[in-house]
Amino acid sequence: MPLERLQLGLDRALRGDYRPPPLFGLVLETASGNLRPLAVPPFFDRVLQRAVAQIINPALESSQYRHSYGYRAGRSRMNARDAVQAASRQGYQWVYESDIADFFDSVDRGRLEVRLRALYGEDPMVDLLLDWMGQPVEYQGQTIARKAGLPQGSPLSPAMANLMLDDFDGDMEVLGFKLIRFADDFVVLCKSRGQAESASRAAAASLAEHGLGLNPDKSRISASADGFRYLGYLFVNDLAVDVSGHKSETQVKPEIPPNSWLARLAGRTPLPVDGVEISRHSGMDRRNPDCMDAPNPRHPWSLGSGVPCRNDEETLNSTALPPEGEGAKPAKIGAMDDLGQMLCITGERATLSTHAGRLRVERGEQTLHDLPWRNLQAVVLFGSHTLTTPALQAALKQAVPVHFAGAVGGYRGVLWTGRPAEPGCGLWLKQANLFADPANALLSFGYTLLNGYVETLLHADGLLPWLGFYHQAHGRHATLASDLMEPFRHLVERTVLSAVQRHELKAQDFFIAANGACMMQKEARRVFFAQLLDRFNTPLAAYGEDVALTPVQHIHRQNLSLTGWLMRGEAFQAFRTR
Repeated sequence: MPLERLQLGLDRALRGDYRPPPLFGLVLETASGNLRPLAVPPFFDRVLQRAVAQIINPALESSQYRHSYGYRAGRSRMNARDAVQAASRQGYQWVYESDIADFFDSVDRGRLEVRLRALYGEDPMVDLLLDWMGQPVEYQGQTIARKAGLPQGSPLSPAMANLMLDDFDGDMEVLGFKLIRFADDFVVLCKSRGQAESASRAAAASLAEHGLGLNPDKSRISASADGFRYLGYLFVNDLAVDVSGHKSETQVKPEIPPNSWLARLAGRTPLPVDGVEISRHSGMDRRNPDCMDAPNPRHPWSLGSGVPCRNDEETLNSTALPPEGEGAKPAKIGAMDDLGQMLCITGERATLSTHAGRLRVERGEQTLHDLPWRNLQAVVLFGSHTLTTPALQAALKQAVPVHFAGAVGGYRGVLWTGRPAEPGCGLWLKQANLFADPANALLSFGYTLLNGYVETLLHADGLLPWLGFYHQAHGRHATLASDLMEPFRHLVERTVLSAVQRHELKAQDFFIAANGACMMQKEARRVFFAQLLDRFNTPLAAYGEDVALTPVQHIHRQNLSLTGWLMRGEAFQAFRTR
């Protein structure tokens, strides 16, 4: 797309005379069996929206709730997982879990306008944002008006969603609840059942102020020891197991979101994307925003690897929709790469068999996957599954390695032909070569210095440096120092990155010793050592605190917190940078 066309569109938007085009309707089936209607802007309009998003997102980001993890730069469901685990370790042993009923299709755009006006006043961009959010959908030759909601498929909808829910976040925080939210999915971690019941009432009241409600089928209170699922993880106390690939329920009849444009289609049968059957493995399930089921190769929206992927916003925003006027169909994205698909099997016992050149995976009476052997890169089995002898032989014949692991990880071994697949040993040699480069020498040097600081302060604070909790004791290695230096590793990494980017250290500052090790020249070592000392003595603020302390002081405080946990059962607070 010419840059001039984009600039012209931005100029028209700023003048207030840009008229957004209608949205392009798509229907997907989620992993749970429900229909998911998408409303995607045409290609040029999507690019224009992304340009606007790059301007407004940083300003909106600065006011967002700290435990909101959906659709925000640098945040993911893994961060939400970590927050849930941290709360459990702090004594939050009850959970209220729920989500907002039909949220994206239920947002009142009048209330959205109030929030946008409060931020931007009479800026003409507010009118354009509201126009973008309110465009009709063109689908099967019909134009469908949308009286409410945010279009799922617009690059700006995620930011508008977080803006609408920011008041809910604030209400729950003011009331003292530990809310952890990812888009319209949330949990509230509590220290008693009574507190969890209060959280359910507070959440319902706060959302009602904005015309929103809770999904009663997905709202419940439970003890964390009994386990609960959130964002594709199974949590039991502070243990989190990724179960995003396991489908626990079967949807008999697909449901349509009641407030969506698809529900207004007057009984017409929705056509699948690109004229093919809508796959249950489309990978667009918002319950698992960062991961997906194994894909259907025939599905044009199916990502080809079947392994962890981008979240929905990124997937939608990378789809190659037709340029205006060309009338082309959506291009197939995420096609199987040169290495093929990786199929991961998790959950309850499944049976893998072979039929007519295809691998079939079944659980009970249900067929989970039916894929050509020739399309597979590898099969990974997490837990106890049955691999028939013919399937075993087919895997060997097609040179498809089958990897075995425990239910919660723990690699057991591999069935393979003995011949390395692509890229094979070439990759190993390149890995060995590049991983011995100067950057790793700098990191190793910095980590050694940091470890020495932490070990010294452990001695000074009366703790036993050789007895850790993550690293197991061995010899004279200060394993506790290795544990407690983890929150401070970024100091070393930032120093290395800065030195390289500013060209303060160059390739000629390093040499390969006779034993094959990468070494620094004496002068380079002196320069880098000075930079590390400066970093370790520069004050920085911890998360949630305004007072800046040096890293050495933060290490000391972390040691004292560990002592408080050991001696008095106080919650251990690891250092977190702001």
